[in-house]
Amino acid sequence: MKKKLTKSCEIECLIPVGPNYDFSKICLFIPIAENEIFKCLGKDLFNDFCNSLNPVFYSSYKLAEKWNENKQYSVDDFVISDGLLYKSLINGNTNEPDLVSWEQVPKFLNPYYNELWYCGLGDLIGWLSLYHSLPTTWVQNTNSGLTKAKTEFVESAEIGDVKVLRSSYKKGIETYWEKIKDELKNKEHFPLYPPNQSECSTDADCEVKPRKHSGFAFLNENKSNKNGCNGCN
Repeated sequence: MKKKLTKSCEIECLIPVGPNYDFSKICLFIPIAENEIFKCLGKDLFNDFCNSLNPVFYSSYKLAEKWNENKQYSVDDFVISDGLLYKSLINGNTNEPDLVSWEQVPKFLNPYYNELWYCGLGDLIGWLSLYHSLPTTWVQNTNSGLTKAKTEFVESAEIGDVKVLRSSYKKGIETYWEKIKDELKNKEHFPLYPPNQSECSTDADCEVKPRKHSGFAFLNENKSNKNGCNGCN
């Protein structure tokens, strides 16, 4: 079973939508988003990211609340600010999370992995999950079949708006991936990248060596061949 990088509790901090959005639907698509990341990073690097996850991070993240400027925090209280997890170092702490009266709790034990996550890898997983979830947010399954969802998000939207959103999300995805690729060029920090790749030039290659190539397959929708391979970036 493939390991996981992202928990459902994190997703709200990783996507560019308001609090009224149905996050539960987005969480269903985290595995699909992570599969795209798996293909791009390669098995070895992806698994090494997972093995570097900080167990303290998730046990504390579940207990944390969003930082409230009107509240005092005690030593060892946890808060979330700008998607980062902090632990209070003093009692009566009313300071905005910083590195003086607060300690940032890293998601990964490997500092380079932690830097890459906050440089854009975490946001990329969020954007991918949002991209794939959009059709399910737009429609709902009723006794009459699939109908337009009656939610605040879509009540005034039309199908053209959804297409515009999907196009916008693609641009966001591409932007984050370019940033990440620049960081991954540092061989000292990421010796496991790039993964072993082979040119996907024939249908036979696609069947024999699936998902060996790097890049987001769904972004090349016009290259699909008869086996459903969307081509390599």
